[in-house]
Amino acid sequence: MRKRWSMLAAAAGVALLAGTASAQSPGKIAYVDSRRLIAEAPGAKEAQSTFEKEMAGFQAQMKVMEDSLKAMMDEYQQKSVVYSPEVKRQKEEAIRAKQEAYQQKAQQLEEQAGRRQSELVQPIMDRIKTVLNDVRKEGGYAVIFDVAGNSGLVAADPSLDITDQVLTRLKQTASTAGAAKPGATAAPTKKP
Repeated sequence: MRKRWSMLAAAAGVALLAGTASAQSPGKIAYVDSRRLIAEAPGAKEAQSTFEKEMAGFQAQMKVMEDSLKAMMDEYQQKSVVYSPEVKRQKEEAIRAKQEAYQQKAQQLEEQAGRRQSELVQPIMDRIKTVLNDVRKEGGYAVIFDVAGNSGLVAADPSLDITDQVLTRLKQTASTAGAAKPGATAAPTKKP
């Protein structure tokens, strides 16, 4: 599941960063490491922990079904020599039906896991995208590359790396958003 989380996060990072460029001053570029942004963004560890806890429940369901199927197959293999052709056919059909049910349940749980992972990751990705766009506009960057993706970037000047700047901004926006959550006491703000 951790590999699935990383793959989704990297794919989302590449897609996220693809939309951050606009026609500003030509030539001013920067790059970020979306793997770091996603891993270190406020709420990312909590989202991953939640996902892993929920996946443990799914994995437990699958383990029960898998053990039951394995026991059924082991019994068939041990006793198949004494079964009549009709009993063999019935047992084989039962095994096939159980295998199909297992595969259907696995596919259903995989789809459910994918949806849940998207639900958990999307708010984080939205915050990252917003901060990236803000940093891009404020810094006057024409392009922000993602060194984590398959962008073809082989080498770059480390001074162009704005990952830390984006992470700092993400943490600032998260602490500001945390103070504005229901139940938190925050001073009302006045509009200028």
